[in-house]
Amino acid sequence: MTNTKLEDRRSKLWRTKPGLVIYTANELAKFVNHVGIALIRTNEKFPLPSLLTAINGNYDNHSQISKNELKPFLDDFFNTIHRTKQAVEVISFDESTCVVSEKVFINLYALQIERSSKNSTFNNLPIKRYTRFERELYEIVHKEGPVSRKSLILRLNLTTRKSRKLLDQTLNKLWKKIWIIRVSKSAEGNIWKATSTFDKQITKKALSIKRNVALDNLIVAVINSSVAITRHQIRQLLKNISSYEEVDETITSLILKNVIQIDPSVIIHGKKALTLVQAVKRIVNPLTQFNMFKLSETE
Repeated sequence: MTNTKLEDRRSKLWRTKPGLVIYTANELAKFVNHVGIALIRTNEKFPLPSLLTAINGNYDNHSQISKNELKPFLDDFFNTIHRTKQAVEVISFDESTCVVSEKVFINLYALQIERSSKNSTFNNLPIKRYTRFERELYEIVHKEGPVSRKSLILRLNLTTRKSRKLLDQTLNKLWKKIWIIRVSKSAEGNIWKATSTFDKQITKKALSIKRNVALDNLIVAVINSSVAITRHQIRQLLKNISSYEEVDETITSLILKNVIQIDPSVIIHGKKALTLVQAVKRIVNPLTQFNMFKLSETE
């Protein structure tokens, strides 16, 4: 694949061409389901699509929708995905805020879920790995959620700026580890819910996927979303999810299985890029390795 073809494929998939811009929240939700993984805004570290470029049709983030219109547009989008569960907002990828399709989320959740001895989710955070405050906070969200930030402040009697900062840090930590997810926004702040109670079918599917299968699927989804990405970039993107060694072994395994390939004609930051052997069109079955993807002929 030449660099020209790479840019052309990305401009079509990422909707950066003016003629492909997105104008409604429902269209944006469909876009996320099509690409699988989308940043909120572009990040120079990772070649991934973003919501803002899909809305604006370019990389300048200012051409199609004014700043006054952008916030209500995105609020409508987030309310749509939170209500319909078409996609999920996460911060697991290098702490970058992303929106992922439901099927990608199932594999991400399978990699991060902390399972009990009976292969179910914990009702409480494990004592040895979390502080008392973290456990108390999660217990409230798990039992009483959906719960707003304001409600948590009142419930925990957080009267100082320092205590509220700790609340936000703890919420982000639990969000990054997918113990909780943000399910909407309101005048009382973000609304949180325990992930295990967000959708029982999603949790059930995540618990049924083996770790190696979930990592295979997630790496293929990353490459599909980026069109072309380096091994180093994948390791960085997944550093909060999997070790460098595990990611490297999985990438090598996928190459040997002829699922992905090293493309010598695509150079990113001086490194040869990884591409799919066949272009992934959509995820079919998140529970079956490789069969989860419907493949089309290589371009």
